Amino acid sequence: MIKKDDEIIILIECKWSGIDLHQNHASQLYRYFSTTSARFCILTNGIVYEFYSDIDSPNKMDSKPFFEFNILDFEDHQINELKKFTKSAFSLEDILTTASTLKYTGAIKKILEQELEKPSEEFVRFFASRIYGGRLTQSVLEQFRKIVKKAREQFINEKINDRL
Repeated sequence: MIKKDDEIIILIECKWSGIDLHQNHASQLYRYFSTTSARFCILTNGIVYEFYSDIDSPNKMDSKPFFEFNILDFEDHQINELKKFTKSAFSLEDILTTASTLKYTGAIKKILEQELEKPSEEFVRFFASRIYGGRLTQSVLEQFRKIVKKAREQFINEKINDRL
């Protein structure tokens, strides 16, 4: 645990480095969180660090982390988020505001990744209904599924070429 002015501000649960943190190893941390004044907790195996708070419900640790950091695979913008937890930069309110944004941004990015990889019927229907004037039958949706995939590929390639 990490304290500031004799108050617990961060709880840390360390697991073995070979363990997969996604297999619900936060149960002990979950119990500790509700009995302390901590607003953040970290579950780690020494390589992956999962940061939790009580964004969804006060004094109850969220079931999903708002931020994940892997010391073997990270991006520059993640370092800036991590710096907010340093002693000199620590601000409870700033981190709570950021935590909410990070949590929902991460969830949206995962949905976008899934939809772009394998478009759901709702995703295909969303685009088809905006550009196709006819009835959206199953065969029309199947045709648009291919079109959505092709459009995705072209869009990504164009964005990459623009940056290069």
